[in-house]
Amino acid sequence: MLLAFDGARASWKQGPYRIDALAFRPVFNKPEAFDDVISKSQALYGLYSTFAPESIAPLKIDLYWLDYERDQGRFAAAQGREHRHSFGTRLFGSAKNWDWNLEAVFQIGHIGSQTISAWTVASDKGFTFTALPWSPRPGLKADIASGDKNPSDGRLTKSDKSGH
Repeated sequence: MLLAFDGARASWKQGPYRIDALAFRPVFNKPEAFDDVISKSQALYGLYSTFAPESIAPLKIDLYWLDYERDQGRFAAAQGREHRHSFGTRLFGSAKNWDWNLEAVFQIGHIGSQTISAWTVASDKGFTFTALPWSPRPGLKADIASGDKNPSDGRLTKSDKSGH
């Protein structure tokens, strides 16, 4: 299902620095109509910043906070009002046909009475052969994420037998 959103974004840019504040809600599209309905049951807010000073070129850095709210979240181990905060950073750039992207996210919040504590790290690196037809780019991706080892412990997080 593809969602459309209504919202607002305010941006500030000064040289190699940019900060965006955003607030969005999904809309239910009606074909051939201009009266789409905004969902009052979901919302996404956040701050997203990008830093690309020459002193660390070709490296660029994103830092962000996203706040997601939903009246009724439903998952295998939890259901109820959902509210989660995602704190992330992304290191990315390119130089001499090489490119890289490394992202780490930590997430906290709750769904119903269960708490959320989760994380993920994802990476993508590659080399583009610009002199070849179609400019092929072989790459290497590696991703890892926390999981929920015990779906009945009241927490949506990875835990051992002692609950830690």
